[in-house]
Amino acid sequence: MLADPAMAELFLFTLGKASERHGFQLLAFVVMPDHVHLLGIPSVNPASDVASVSGFLSSLKRTVSYRAKATLTLRDPSLAASMMVQERESKRAFRFWQPGGGYDRNLVDEKAVSASVEYIHAN
Repeated sequence: MLADPAMAELFLFTLGKASERHGFQLLAFVVMPDHVHLLGIPSVNPASDVASVSGFLSSLKRTVSYRAKATLTLRDPSLAASMMVQERESKRAFRFWQPGGGYDRNLVDEKAVSASVEYIHAN
């Protein structure tokens, strides 16, 4: 879906806004046809001393999905309809992102960060 330039632009715009809102500093990223790679440093909430990667990702994914559904419903209703999934017996939902939490991890040394930046840029 991200191979579509309009969807990729929508993702990039939303990524910038979510990064600003959540204080997420992007070090490297790549948008690929069916997934993205992000490497960043989350801000720490002084009140709780906790960095919220999950809040950033939730906001990013929810907003992209909502806007993608609206765009596709206008532009290609049959494609939008094909992206509806049965979540439970009485609920159907639009599925832009693959199910699951993705693959994330903490990088704790400079070598690991450099290797990840190189990997992302190679994509």
